[in-house]
Amino acid sequence: MMQRTSIENQALRRFTLPVCIPEKTCFFAGQKLSGKNTESLRERLPIELEALAAKGVDTFISGGFPGFELDAAEEVLSLKKRYPALRLFFVLPYPQYTDIWKN
Repeated sequence: MMQRTSIENQALRRFTLPVCIPEKTCFFAGQKLSGKNTESLRERLPIELEALAAKGVDTFISGGFPGFELDAAEEVLSLKKRYPALRLFFVLPYPQYTDIWKN
């Protein structure tokens, strides 16, 4: 049997998400924003997330990819000032994935 590294063990411990109620959960998926509708989407993002929070969506999940996914996650963090019960989780594909955030 192959031994796991401490990073792999840590990743496995972090993998378990708390119970998420589908009707109260929003998952962000997408890559870099580009094209002529980029500014429109950036303007709509806080409005749409506020509407979701007002309707009771309290759990947000992001893949953590730079661009839309991180922009949306940052917006959720801003909303926590008005909706302190909001929860934000990142589902990352591998432990060193956050290294791409440094660029």
